[in-house]
Amino acid sequence: MRRLLYLFPILVHVWLLLFSIHASASESLDLWIDGQDYEVELQANNRLVSALGAHQALASGRHFQGKVAVDPDSWVRVSRLQNGWEGMAYLFGRMHVIGGRQDSQQLVTKSFGFDVAPSCGVDHVHSSAVIAPDRVLTPMMAQAVSATYDSLCDSRVEGACLLLELEVVFDLEFQQRFPDDFQDRAVSILNLVEGFYFEQFGIGLDTLSLTFLKTNTFTTSTSANDLLDNVQTQVAGGNLPFQQNRRALLHLVSGRDFDGSTAGLAWVGTLCDGNGYGTGVTNAFDSNVLTAVVVAHELGHNFGANHDEQQNSCSTGFIMSPWANPDATRFSSCSETNLINTINQQPALEQCFNFPADTMLTAVTTNPERIPGQSQFQAFFDIGYQSASENADRLEVTGELSGKDTRLEMVTVDSVPCEISSRSYSCSDLIPDAQGHQLAIQAYSGTEANLTLNQRVSLISLSGEVLDLQPANNTLESRFEVAPTAVAAPGDLVVTPEARSAFLQWQPSETTDAGYVVQRMAPGETAYSDLSVTLSAGTNQYRDASLIATGEYAYRVVAVLEGVRSLPGNSASISWNNAPIAPEELTTVAEAGRVLLSWTENVGPQTGYRIERRRTGTEYTPWQLLATAPFGTESYVDETPVAGYTYEYRLVAINGGQFASSETVPAIMPELEEASTDEDQGGGSSGGGGSLGAGWLLVALTAVIVRRRRWWNVR
Repeated sequence: MRRLLYLFPILVHVWLLLFSIHASASESLDLWIDGQDYEVELQANNRLVSALGAHQALASGRHFQGKVAVDPDSWVRVSRLQNGWEGMAYLFGRMHVIGGRQDSQQLVTKSFGFDVAPSCGVDHVHSSAVIAPDRVLTPMMAQAVSATYDSLCDSRVEGACLLLELEVVFDLEFQQRFPDDFQDRAVSILNLVEGFYFEQFGIGLDTLSLTFLKTNTFTTSTSANDLLDNVQTQVAGGNLPFQQNRRALLHLVSGRDFDGSTAGLAWVGTLCDGNGYGTGVTNAFDSNVLTAVVVAHELGHNFGANHDEQQNSCSTGFIMSPWANPDATRFSSCSETNLINTINQQPALEQCFNFPADTMLTAVTTNPERIPGQSQFQAFFDIGYQSASENADRLEVTGELSGKDTRLEMVTVDSVPCEISSRSYSCSDLIPDAQGHQLAIQAYSGTEANLTLNQRVSLISLSGEVLDLQPANNTLESRFEVAPTAVAAPGDLVVTPEARSAFLQWQPSETTDAGYVVQRMAPGETAYSDLSVTLSAGTNQYRDASLIATGEYAYRVVAVLEGVRSLPGNSASISWNNAPIAPEELTTVAEAGRVLLSWTENVGPQTGYRIERRRTGTEYTPWQLLATAPFGTESYVDETPVAGYTYEYRLVAINGGQFASSETVPAIMPELEEASTDEDQGGGSSGGGGSLGAGWLLVALTAVIVRRRRWWNVR
């Protein structure tokens, strides 16, 4: 039998599109492509991160999978790394490379390529005796011997029907090339590789081992042929202590530059091989996307796929093309046939695949959030389960109750009692059932203010071949607020709005020596939180001066004694507007040389006022600022108007950068009368005419402000 070793040469031009963030990164993002905004729903892919082992503590990246809302056939794989976002998005039949700074809103294009055109690698020929797998069947494996891809993938769990056992190795050169983030790069590459297989075939990656070599375990040769030969020899000889399964595919990602333009090499049609031929090597690139495309291509060779066009009738615009291009979005129909046929030919698929399932624990929505202290209470939970082609052997549920003087009294699954030990329980040997199970808890609440119930459901597979695809939903923490019966709640809470605060008054608790905690729910919040520290016993009022956002503020008060809280008393609320409120009833009184202004203040957040004036007549003059007055001022005297003119006045309430203007009120200044001649006081002239004394009233330009009806001169 002849096995060909293929390289994957790359000459690629990739459109690089920026990911701009407008929402929570763990759930929803906006993707800009060609000036169009698309909403992307993402879920964390934590399965791959767990394969890092001890290196997980050094990984800071987050890795996601998801879809674009407007295209049901789309898929997205993206990682948030130290230098921003990087990944791929398949949308409307086109693949887009996502990357760049996370805070950028600009679209950019970038191309990657090689100066030297790549060439094919050397074919490797081995006899059938060397590479024929020595498969050993066990009774447990026999069930899937005759199973086909179609039957295995008739049912799926969250889109997956098979989990490929894969071992990935990163050499010293890779770590030295990317010393600060090689862990995150490794997971990002695997996340992208999985995307190609998951979306088209429902095949996820079960990463048995993810190893960063500390020594030169393999040859240091830059010949990809020599390196792959050495990898095959080491695997076949069982010389790799980190290897978990000799029949799993093993792929080496190297930081060295291979000779020529070789990007990767892999054996063809060697799925589940036990003699080291289920292997491949890839030359890492600075772009994780390019590296992932090469790895996906080389794994395709292990699955039996040949190069498109060169060895089949399919065109080169797909993953298995000898030349990568932006349109290589998926495997061609030729590659798909090769891959499925290779799976169908495996007599014991369990030797290199596992099977997905999912079990979960959820609380019933009718469970109480608040329970009475020192009394019995009940809570109910649903145990969910789904699988693809293979079932787990059993399920197990465990739980533990925390809190002083708490205890479990009865735990059942579908009315069957479980084992109880004071505050913990265990329910074993549950039969996996797609219809699910109901878990019932009856317990005693104890004396502390809060109670926590931590529970976990586990999937048990004796063969280890059925894996929980989403272990994150296996655990559940339920918190209950305990209302002690020994502390009486306060009552008759009344909230009154003030200028810049809310004033609370309540009837004290009947429990002697109880203190109080004021709780508040501000606009936009969905739950109460503590606003005050514990107020001393006897306190029956509180002022909240931290109102900021406009909207409704709800309040309640709980009594506290020795750490034990009562049920909350009645709730009361006020509506708060952060915008300043203009004064009302502005009046003007024009006198000789001055205008008296008075107004009525409104309760609001304003900090003061601008007193403004303009002259009217044949034309209006611009508004002029006469003075500013602090909040609490209700009158002002303008001593600067000119006799005979008409003016308009207004007050502008101020709060930060916000303004609110009062109505405009006119004031008509009286004409100034001329002074009469006083002959008795004036000096005479020889002609008998008296002197005309024209007197002018010299008015000092002063502003007189009345604060709380008291005159306040400002000079």
